[in-house]
Amino acid sequence: MSENEKVKLGRFSGISGSTLKIIAIIIMFIDHLAAVVIIELPAYFYQQNSMEKYQAMIKLYYLMRIIGRIAFPIFIFLMLEGIKYTKNKYKYLLRMCIFAVISEIPFTLAIKGSITGISATNVFFTLTIGLAVCILLDNLLQQKNRLWLFAALPIIAIGGFLAELLNTDYSYFGVLAIIAGCLVEKFVRHLGIGIWKISNEKLCQICAIVAICVVLSIQSKMETYCAFSLIPICLYNGKRGIKMKYFFYAFYPVHLLLLVAVKYLITGV
Repeated sequence: MSENEKVKLGRFSGISGSTLKIIAIIIMFIDHLAAVVIIELPAYFYQQNSMEKYQAMIKLYYLMRIIGRIAFPIFIFLMLEGIKYTKNKYKYLLRMCIFAVISEIPFTLAIKGSITGISATNVFFTLTIGLAVCILLDNLLQQKNRLWLFAALPIIAIGGFLAELLNTDYSYFGVLAIIAGCLVEKFVRHLGIGIWKISNEKLCQICAIVAICVVLSIQSKMETYCAFSLIPICLYNGKRGIKMKYFFYAFYPVHLLLLVAVKYLITGV
């Protein structure tokens, strides 16, 4: 092997969209494992008078939830990237909506332990509402008559209201984070600027994820850890990677059902 070939092999070219999605999925699984299964263990060890294990499980739970804050901003980013390249935005939106409905029973089982009296809706509803608002705003921006832009605020308000009404995961903060990422990305792209060796495309991505994280951080102190999502986003090379179009859609409800089964084996409830 020549020296040139060794240099090429050793050169890191960033991570693809599919790799970014896998990273987000693993982090999401860690978060949900804590939220569904690990949360049940402190009470068990407390009843067994094992205080060391009780304290350890509490620390493990919070550590895993902190790590889990990284996943949602990445999923928002990937969705906004996807909508830029999809052939049909409305089919994309419909697909999100369908899987939101499919995932609701597994989600309710995971957070409540039963399917009676659904009181909250899964993150696919948050993503769907945010995506719908972004599509409508994009349509407004393409209108020649700028008076249509006055409809932007009511559309954003309706999106936030729907998220609150449906009690979606991340509530209206999730929807506002999606909208913020979408609008900031468009604004920076319109400016067409770069900074030092950072291209306009990469600057758009960085500014979008910063806007997403700022909005989410307002929701709670715990959400400030979502800022660590900047690390994998900065390493994103803009390439699609391997095709895994329906993998996440299928993984989301399936992994929730798996965690419900594990919880039942541990607690019997």
